[in-house]
Amino acid sequence: MFRNLFYSLSNFSMIVIAAWLLGFSVFALLSFTGSKTEEITEPADGIIVLTGAKHRIAVALDLLSQGKAQRLLISGTHTDTTITDIFTLYDTPAELASKVDLDDVALDTIGNAKESMKWVEKNNIRTVILVTSAYHMPRAVNELMISAKNSALKRPLKIIEFDVPLNTIQLQDGNTWVLMAKEYNKTILSYIRRIFSSEGEPVT
Repeated sequence: MFRNLFYSLSNFSMIVIAAWLLGFSVFALLSFTGSKTEEITEPADGIIVLTGAKHRIAVALDLLSQGKAQRLLISGTHTDTTITDIFTLYDTPAELASKVDLDDVALDTIGNAKESMKWVEKNNIRTVILVTSAYHMPRAVNELMISAKNSALKRPLKIIEFDVPLNTIQLQDGNTWVLMAKEYNKTILSYIRRIFSSEGEPVT
């Protein structure tokens, strides 16, 4: 009896590990290629960029300067950071300053999503370009969907994904794979959270 139970648990564990490895392989491939980036055919109402990695803010500011949206939210900035600091660092034209908002409240991706939804509601945003690293995009989108469902938003919100590829990541660096594995696990947990989130307006 105990032997059969042991074999059953062993087989189940192997299946779980195999499924995790398969999912992680697909996750890593999409993260390194940045294949989820969508073509922006017409201007959106807003851009949301999540801080945490190089080049994200630069990409978002470039999209704003190209007229891809009317407003930009930089979510997850330090409390001491100002728009002037950011514009100086990224050599951004000063005339765009009136179109940029900073969120210095969010401390993690869940916080990013909650503060972003407040900004979406306040500015009557219906279409938003989401800028973050390729490996972070699945969880960021999912958390934004959860926040939209749990918010007072009374209209559909369209999310346009704009990945920042991992061009500077070294595949031979073990820390890279630790980062990816942690993000993959967080993404799985995020999807589980979404299953139990309350219903609300659709997000496309």
